Amino acid sequence: MEKLKKILTIVSICAVSIVTLMLILAVFGVNVFANIPLRIMLIVATIGIASGISINELAVIKRKRTLGFVGLGLLGLSSLLAIIIFATPLFNSYNLFSKLTLIISIISITFVTIITFYSKLNNNFFALQLIAYIIFFAIDIVLSLIILGYNILSNKIVLDLFIVLCIALVGMFIVLSVLSARKKDKDTAEPKNKKMVMVNREEYESLKLENENLKAEIESLKSEIENLKK
Repeated sequence: MEKLKKILTIVSICAVSIVTLMLILAVFGVNVFANIPLRIMLIVATIGIASGISINELAVIKRKRTLGFVGLGLLGLSSLLAIIIFATPLFNSYNLFSKLTLIISIISITFVTIITFYSKLNNNFFALQLIAYIIFFAIDIVLSLIILGYNILSNKIVLDLFIVLCIALVGMFIVLSVLSARKKDKDTAEPKNKKMVMVNREEYESLKLENENLKAEIESLKSEIENLKK
């Protein structure tokens, strides 16, 4: 797991560096927003973002194995679909495949975000978590409808409500982040209050063997004492 994390970290850093360099070249007049360079930049950016998020998912897998793998699968699927669009003629038209890719990407981001918070907090502050997740899903529904061609934000009431939901979601995520960090600090501090002795594996196995031998000797002595009494 640690080796995979290192690989993903290297890939993410390299991808970000390449995209950054291309954007810097654009400032000096290089046309990186032409067809092929733009495709390359988007593919590299997708790989970099996916790798960065995957590092976080590896941490989730340690806490919630099944949820972590599901999130990693959704992330991989949405990234693969995005790369297919950027690398094929699908990039030149806004079609059903592109719409489905955007919706799957939104669902993936939502799921990954939710399981990240839930894996850190578990059932602590569950009511607050549930409200945040419901708001997140409501925003996803609105975005999905817009992607499918329904301009529901043209209605002022819906637009105002959508803005309020976005602001509320950001605020609640900040609160959940603070609570999860506080819980992590508390969980980390608890073992420090206990008296513990750290030994390596060889010493542990040696002590375990000595303990078993002592138990055998004690049982043998007990048997001898019983025989002497008789």
